[in-house]
Amino acid sequence: MKKEELIRSRHELLKVLIQKVQIFSGIDGIFLGGSIAAQNEDPFSDIDLRILLKESYSKDKFIHLFIDELSDISFIETETRSYAVIHFNNFIKLDIFVYNKIDLMPSIWMQNILIIFDNKGYLNTMKSKSEKLVYHIIQNEFDELLSKYLLFFMNYIDEKNVRNTTTVSHVQ
Repeated sequence: MKKEELIRSRHELLKVLIQKVQIFSGIDGIFLGGSIAAQNEDPFSDIDLRILLKESYSKDKFIHLFIDELSDISFIETETRSYAVIHFNNFIKLDIFVYNKIDLMPSIWMQNILIIFDNKGYLNTMKSKSEKLVYHIIQNEFDELLSKYLLFFMNYIDEKNVRNTTTVSHVQ
């Protein structure tokens, strides 16, 4: 599948998914996260669909009913009571997370959400509060990230040296 087809297919699938979510009566909000919401998607971006349920609506019931409404599923990678990772036949991946209000709080991860539907304004309030937050990395987090990077880099160099050694020995 060409990159342009992937993009078109993903947008068509997203429209269908939103329509399927909207048929449920227990929905208070629909929003997107990830690269689509941040408007920096690429042809291989997945769909990060987030659903805010009314308090009386069961998350696991919604997940099961929603998956039953879907077609063209290649396989389900993960299915829990509050989220699922679904791969479709057209190579598009869906990460769907289901929340109640009690599960959501302002965070840096809520700053770039794209709100599709917000029944009572809760998501808009959450996003507004989140936009005021600033993330400051602490020394321990920096040290851990640096260690992971250096380990990755050393593994990369080792693999490159092994490939070069193998190539040279095959040439001789």
